[in-house]
Order: sequence, then C-alpha cells, then structure tokens
Amino acid sequence: MPYASRQNIGIISCSLNTSYTGSFIKIFSPGDQYTSAHGGLSGSILQNVEVGYYADPYTTAVSPSVKGDPDGNGADVASIEEIEIPPGSYLDGPINAFHVKATTGGTVLAYYNTIYPLTTGDARYS
Repeated sequence: MPYASRQNIGIISCSLNTSYTGSFIKIFSPGDQYTSAHGGLSGSILQNVEVGYYADPYTTAVSPSVKGDPDGNGADVASIEEIEIPPGSYLDGPINAFHVKATTGGTVLAYYNTIYPLTTGDARYS
C-alpha cells in the first residue's frame, strides 16, 4: 500500500445507513445530540467493519486482523460485526469497508487515501 502523504488524504462525511469501501486511515465520531432522560452526546455505530488494506480490484479485507479477540471467540478477526465509537473518538485503520448504522448515534468523518477508489452504497451491507 503506498504511503498516504498529506496530499493523498481526503475526508468524507458519511451518511447514516450507507456503506463505504476504500482505503480508510481512520474514522472520527463527532457525536450527535439526542433526546433522552440523561441528555448528552451519543456515539456513532458502524457495522461490518472490514479491517485491512485496500486491494484493487476490491476483495475482502486482507492483513492485518483485529488483535486481542474483540468478538470473544479466542482468535483474531478480519472484521467487526458492530462497534460504537464514542463521541470525540477515532477508530484507527487500516479499514477496507464499513457501514454506518441508521441510528441516533450520528454520522462519521472518514479519512481515506485518495490514491485508491472510494465507493458508497455497497449493496452487500444494505
């Protein structure tokens, strides 16, 4: 994967209930105001996060995997079924694909390597 210099980094505001494929460096959750008994900000929820470097043509995520047994099954994984990113926090890449869940949690900002194509609305995650 070519190094993402400052000239090769783009930022996209990601919509709710939309999927994205590309070479993502990190994903930021700004948080979203919501109405509840306790008030405050809620985080953003991502689904089907494929961890790894982008391949052209697109394939499922390749090395590295998520370390530390995030799903509790005793092994590293290549994807995360669902994760909430707290407001003001980042999910560091490399990330190959993800879907923004349609919830009150709000949208995310995704930093990506502009050398590789960026696609939205991937039907695999709808």
